[in-house]
Amino acid sequence: MGATLYPDELLASFIARNHLLRGHKSIKTTYQLFFHLTAGRTVYDLPSGLKAILQSERLKMSLDELIHFHTLYPYYKPFWSIEQSRQVKKEMSLHKSQRTQMLAGVMASIIRTRKTLNICPLCLQMDLDRFGEAYWHRTHQLPGVLVCSIHKCLLLESCLECNENFMDHRIHYPALPSTLCRNHHALNQMIRFVEDPNLLGLSAFSAFILDGGYDEYNMKQIQAKYTQRLVQFGYCTVTGRVRQREVRYRFLNKYTPQFLKQIAVPLPEESEFNWLSTILRKPRRAQHPLLHILIIQMLWDSPDKLKLEEEITPFSSGPWPCLNPISNHYLAHIIPNVKVTRCSDTGRPVGTFECPNCGYTYSRRGPDQDRSALYTIGRVKKFGPIWKSKLDRLSKERTLSLREMGRLMKCDPQTVKRYLTRSVNLKSEVTKLAHDHQRKKQNKASPTTKLPALRMRVDWAKRDEEINKLIMDAIQKINQQRGRPVRLTKARIGRTIGQLAILEKKLGCLPMCKETLQRHMETLEQYQKRRIDWIIKECILKKIPLKKWIIIRKAGIGQKYAKKMECYITEILKDIC
Repeated sequence: MGATLYPDELLASFIARNHLLRGHKSIKTTYQLFFHLTAGRTVYDLPSGLKAILQSERLKMSLDELIHFHTLYPYYKPFWSIEQSRQVKKEMSLHKSQRTQMLAGVMASIIRTRKTLNICPLCLQMDLDRFGEAYWHRTHQLPGVLVCSIHKCLLLESCLECNENFMDHRIHYPALPSTLCRNHHALNQMIRFVEDPNLLGLSAFSAFILDGGYDEYNMKQIQAKYTQRLVQFGYCTVTGRVRQREVRYRFLNKYTPQFLKQIAVPLPEESEFNWLSTILRKPRRAQHPLLHILIIQMLWDSPDKLKLEEEITPFSSGPWPCLNPISNHYLAHIIPNVKVTRCSDTGRPVGTFECPNCGYTYSRRGPDQDRSALYTIGRVKKFGPIWKSKLDRLSKERTLSLREMGRLMKCDPQTVKRYLTRSVNLKSEVTKLAHDHQRKKQNKASPTTKLPALRMRVDWAKRDEEINKLIMDAIQKINQQRGRPVRLTKARIGRTIGQLAILEKKLGCLPMCKETLQRHMETLEQYQKRRIDWIIKECILKKIPLKKWIIIRKAGIGQKYAKKMECYITEILKDIC
């Protein structure tokens, strides 16, 4: 009986049963004599030393079966990277690893690990009838799960009468569950059915994942599903930028603060670094499965819909055709991937397609309206080495004009000219091809014809005076504004008056403006000193101690300039004191 693992039994329950059968007073003795392990802190979700347990008990199961059916590893796996899953599994098989919780991200998670075990009173009675003894179920120990997914009743963390939990305090380990608590209160009379749809949905969803519902996924694939779904809702751009404020609003409409407090999940704060914003960005570290479950329930009605949803892209499904007109694989669907970016003018998705065989790269705006859009080109980004080598051969023959070569290469003559002039060896040929056309144009014009004198379209003296007045007003406005000082730079002044382009490109034509800017623009050192003066005044008004480190920190002075500014602060403080 002791060497049998029941369906969905937690490994800690198996150890507790063997401890009871052997009559040891200390759990350390069971670990050392029976499992040949060093007893440490009790770990329920991701225990280690599994190889030693298999060898000592000679269980008729593999290591993978023990991990997948008697630990919480399948619950965490879909939300890890492939490498992280491999490392955690390796650590769980070792003698007694202290790194498992750290590698799994459990220690750094905002979701706290349970220190006690839960039990369903109806499952307890069902196990006694079926096996003659009760045991701890994995499904009842999942974080945030307060309801039995089978019987829809409240899980018991402790006796409702005496508030005693189910730990054996003599050995600091869970005792085997029984129908009575230590104070002889009947647990089968503490059945409380739950009707809250959020609690019931969370329980069923968590059990679905534990049973391997998302076993084929990893962290990157789940993240891709999120992005795709958010794009459909209009909460995400095609480049992956999430509109976090709208997502947070939807999340708070779905879950009440009372429900989140009930399952011990913190409310996502109004900041760009809350857990909800972090989990929807590019995955850099693993997040707790409970947080992922809440997001999936928010985006999909049921866990199955995430799996059933096919990948949707603005450019249909691949592979895509190569549209290089001079290649021997023209129109063949051999491009495996598309890179999707966002058009800065229209906001529409832009797909870039690169042929792996000839390097021909083209792009077009999406989304595609029908299948015929697959064979359209918006812009050719690269013609590739095959196209260029053929163009080189045609140019060396010296029998075709630019227009004729463009007709053969399926492009504009100016494109041919541009590509040929990039090669040093072919510049002379291109010059010769273009020379005849230029000479014909010159012959048409009369040699005695004189061009009219160009009129001066801009009165630079008047414009200099007008812009200089705007600059003086802007400088005065910037200096008089309240709050933290703003550095006076050409860019700052130009943006203020709406004339940044002319100050950048035509300052040589504006001598008055140039002289005014040179007189008033601040160096970095001058700006830092002005910032320090303002901070000191603020500290005096708010009665904050005038200490160097406080002033430097509040002024935002970096380490590179801190020592230099300390001397200036010392001089100022001497005058004040």
